[in-house]
Amino acid sequence: MSRVRNADEFLLKARSFRQSYETIFGPLISELRTKYVESPLQSVPDATKSLLEYHARCYLVNGILAALNWRLDSTPLDGLPSLVEEMPIRSHQRNTIRSLDYLGIERETQKPLLLVETKRPSADLPRLVDFNSSSLEEEPLSAISRGLKGERLQGEWSDWLSTIGDYVRSLEHKSGDVPRRVLVTNGEWMIAFLDPRNAFIDEGAIESSWILICHDWNQIEESHTELFNELEHSRVVGRCPPLRVGEVSFHLARDDLHSVLHGLRLRYAERPSIYNRWPTVSVAPVLHLRSCFGLWLIVEKPGQDFFVPESHERLREHLSEVEDAASDLLTQVSQSLGLDLVPVTLTDHYESDHFDLLPGVKETHEDQFLLVTGESTHYLRLEPTAKLSLPFLG
Repeated sequence: MSRVRNADEFLLKARSFRQSYETIFGPLISELRTKYVESPLQSVPDATKSLLEYHARCYLVNGILAALNWRLDSTPLDGLPSLVEEMPIRSHQRNTIRSLDYLGIERETQKPLLLVETKRPSADLPRLVDFNSSSLEEEPLSAISRGLKGERLQGEWSDWLSTIGDYVRSLEHKSGDVPRRVLVTNGEWMIAFLDPRNAFIDEGAIESSWILICHDWNQIEESHTELFNELEHSRVVGRCPPLRVGEVSFHLARDDLHSVLHGLRLRYAERPSIYNRWPTVSVAPVLHLRSCFGLWLIVEKPGQDFFVPESHERLREHLSEVEDAASDLLTQVSQSLGLDLVPVTLTDHYESDHFDLLPGVKETHEDQFLLVTGESTHYLRLEPTAKLSLPFLG
């Protein structure tokens, strides 16, 4: 299964898994149960309602997560995200070993990113025990907000919320980090907690705007863009694999672009001689694009690199070549998105709260680095931009 590039592709793949689940797996298991147990499930159109949580996970939830680029059919060598099923964790509340249905982690640091809890297909959305509301659309959201504050919910939901809260706190206790997203689903409905700290750890007001609820499959389809933007692997991590110019529009809609910065991919190497080792530096222009959902995209044109000259006499020519290539890249991306892109300054970037996701210098491979240069196309200048004044010594 190739990487899903945008919300529309996510919808098509999720819809395909859903159709197979309803028309193939549900009826098949119903027939097998009738044959081997002599206790049939409900009628075929409702067969999935009587399936087990395990069936929903195998035949639907796994597919939905894969369509969000959280893959189970891969190894770390594939360079795809790590998603671990039945992840054991010691409960901070009970001091016992419990199992998380799914835990998505950042492979480099093993920090928790996504916690997924699945429920049986027959499980309903939460309701307050004595909650009477004329608005069924708002009832589950209100019930969750009040249930998180300790009010009793129907069925097992009070225990479920308490358990999820224990998982979130246990992950923070063990790793020092709260998962960035929590998803609860039975395959028919979804509840996404976009700020798990606010929902399960902080003791202040519950921000209901950070809880996304899809009551049924129709709402899942209607909200597919928001679900993809909030739950897709790259967007949860905050970065995406490098893109070519022609791929940008598949990953980023023009209305979702927040800002753009120039940057460089830099490689440092040493050229040995008989008695010395001479350093060589090559650079290639890149663009850093940030979406309004916090995702950072890197756009580049492979094969277009320039060696930094050893002599100052050739520096002007080098800077001009890099500037032309960077400007051409900016123009092509602007045309692809139908926008007139203007890079922001390094000062603005350093002052933003997203600097941790895109630091000024980051090592990507041995002797290779990714630089952010802001509105400039290079980290070098022909002339100093600051003067150092020394006190008079006499």
